[in-house]
Amino acid sequence: MKTSNDQQTLPAEELLSRTQAVLHLDQDGRPSERRIRKWLQKFDRVTLSLPEGFDGPLPEGAEIRTYQPDQKRTDVWNEIVKEASTGWVFFLHESEEILFTSLPEEFETSDKRWIPVRLLVSKEGGSSFRQYYHMRLVPATAVKPFSGKNLPDTTNYIYENEITLAEQVIDIRKRSSAIFSANPDDELSERNVSPKVHLLNAEARMGEKKYAQAAAQYRRVLRTENLLPFDRLAAVNGLAGCLTEQFKWPQAVSLAETSLEAEPLQRIPYLIQYRIHQLNKQWREALNVLKAYNEGLNRPSRASFDRGINEYETLLSLADLASKAGDREESLNYYEQIYAMRNGEVDRDFLKSMLILSLELSDFEKSVCYFEELYRELIPGELTQEQKGEVNDYLGMFMAEGWFEYCGGLYRELYKSEPNNPEYRRRLIVTFSKTDKIDEARDLIEANL
Repeated sequence: MKTSNDQQTLPAEELLSRTQAVLHLDQDGRPSERRIRKWLQKFDRVTLSLPEGFDGPLPEGAEIRTYQPDQKRTDVWNEIVKEASTGWVFFLHESEEILFTSLPEEFETSDKRWIPVRLLVSKEGGSSFRQYYHMRLVPATAVKPFSGKNLPDTTNYIYENEITLAEQVIDIRKRSSAIFSANPDDELSERNVSPKVHLLNAEARMGEKKYAQAAAQYRRVLRTENLLPFDRLAAVNGLAGCLTEQFKWPQAVSLAETSLEAEPLQRIPYLIQYRIHQLNKQWREALNVLKAYNEGLNRPSRASFDRGINEYETLLSLADLASKAGDREESLNYYEQIYAMRNGEVDRDFLKSMLILSLELSDFEKSVCYFEELYRELIPGELTQEQKGEVNDYLGMFMAEGWFEYCGGLYRELYKSEPNNPEYRRRLIVTFSKTDKIDEARDLIEANL
């Protein structure tokens, strides 16, 4: 079934039911039987694109199409589009996995309106992430939509045929940070070189700390006549990153602001400004920029080659910045958001930070809450020597706030457990005297004469 030129609004399920999913594997690739089974339930057809002579196990239910090992990936994909009998063809590569739960309820699409794909890559440990935009869902009516060699790209086809891009995106999770197992230098031999090739080269130069060379690549991309909006943002942001590393901070901040004016939904421009303000010890400015970043963290970025830090790392940085900016209440609020996010599963140093902030804010209830979470199960007899010192330090801060009744109860337990500890005895006497328990204080003093 071929699509028409008329724009349609299709539920996600209906769009997928009109689509042929193609999993392209290299020589060493291995198809996941679980993924194929899932795709067979969603798509009209599922095809495995395999190199001739592939000898690995194959899942049941998928159609098999082979290609010559030396054949360009772009040629293979264009042939598959030409042979397609469905309305759309969706290309995936190696370990890529579609996040079906992220699909919008409806898609606005036609032969002249295509849906971009976001490739989402999390670093090991999940503290940071990257994303790349690509065009993977193409109508079967398209004639040779892909150009390039092993980095199939539709930029020229989109401009030559006046195709618009939908606001909706389809998310794909990748295990590798590479867009493809493609050599950017090999791609330069092609007649129509994808802007992504220069972006990849620029990113490689950034990794080598060759910032002048990277900047030249980004400027080259920005001089390209046919450039998709998310690739343009990638080049602007990349150039701003180069300027940051070259200590050209005013220019970097200005370029980041220009990028955000063009598209507020992205990550790198905020992080560039945040980093520069932080390096300049402009804590309030850094805090405000990172707050703006955090507000849009759960919305999709519209920039390719974008990167970010996850919500936990963001909140942790916000807590630190708020403290440095002198706003302890706001700092504690961020810590408490993390505490709730992690269902209280945080380390002791984290709890100590919350306790200190609560004490500095003279918040009795929160101070007691975090102190007891740290030490209640250890009092009276399970404290190490180091922890005894910590308890005395914190309870000293409690007494400085005038919270003698609470401290007195704890020191009763501690002294009873360790009656020869002079510090426990001295502090218990102080709490007695401060809470009008004069007789008890006198008795304790006389007992130790």
